[in-house]
Amino acid sequence: MDRKVIFIVGNSRSGTTLMANILGKNREVYSFNELHFFERFWTKDSPFFSRKKGYKVLHQLFCCAREHPFIKCKKGQFDNDIEKLLSNKEFPLNGVEIYRDFLFYETEKMGKRIPCEQTPRNLFYLDTIFEYFPDAKIIYMIRDPRDTTLSQKYKWKRIFKTKNEPYPMWEAVRNFVNYHPLTMSLLWKSSAKAILPYWKNKNVICVKFESLLESPDTVVKDVCDFIGIQYHFSMLDVPYAFSSVFRDEEKKKGLDKKRSGNWKRFLSDTEVFIVEKVNNDLMEEFGYSLSNTKPKILGLVYYSVVFFPKLFFAVLFNLSRNKSLFFSIASRLRRVFR
Repeated sequence: MDRKVIFIVGNSRSGTTLMANILGKNREVYSFNELHFFERFWTKDSPFFSRKKGYKVLHQLFCCAREHPFIKCKKGQFDNDIEKLLSNKEFPLNGVEIYRDFLFYETEKMGKRIPCEQTPRNLFYLDTIFEYFPDAKIIYMIRDPRDTTLSQKYKWKRIFKTKNEPYPMWEAVRNFVNYHPLTMSLLWKSSAKAILPYWKNKNVICVKFESLLESPDTVVKDVCDFIGIQYHFSMLDVPYAFSSVFRDEEKKKGLDKKRSGNWKRFLSDTEVFIVEKVNNDLMEEFGYSLSNTKPKILGLVYYSVVFFPKLFFAVLFNLSRNKSLFFSIASRLRRVFR
């Protein structure tokens, strides 16, 4: 029996949502919202769930999948579905088994066959994913780190750019606090290094965001062949949405080449310098040319002064989003300096 699951991974703001929307247009693939199961609900040092915890996690997964990550669902709202998944199970049980059952249950309920999970940070759990999902197909999205930095810089402005997506003020504040060009550069470097051990794995494909925008037919056909599903041109009829720089245009469909290279217009010389200084070797390895931009002295002084206050508040605002935040930070830093 084919138990294939698609995991779209990469650095945040690298096109994971765009790829999930494209694949979700396929009649066989059901694309979930970002579920953040790993690290938020499950860690390697605490893998087993009691029935009570299994219920709580499933409630939040159903809420995220059927409503929205920013919406709080009523208690008991999904009890019938949860009971079907938890019945006849012996506890304590490894939480990944509950997560796996949820993915297939929800996908089949939506009339499709292949679950597609698009949480970027799943990149750091590929060993666990391959252990529990041996038929998994990993799509690694990579984007110019200068453009991902720009997207992170303006991500807080999503609150003004979207009409249909719930976007609470606290999320805008969190994204504003999170931004610092050095932090964003280190996160990109950590993500790029995390995929290297799996580079030659036959179940892993790398997709450049820029190539997807430039030649969508070719790239999406290659991705469909990799997964083992049939390509159809209607898969490219996705809305112009989720950009940090431009407003959503729900009535406009397709992929916009203008959403690449905007760092040249909107990032300061100092920000570009920091990104390139941190990531110059990996940028060249992935085919991103360096601009060798010179920084402004005042810009360097400013970003040096605000780094530690920003880092403190970023940790504070992200504590509730991660079961083991300090373990996550440490694991990413190990990759950066390895």
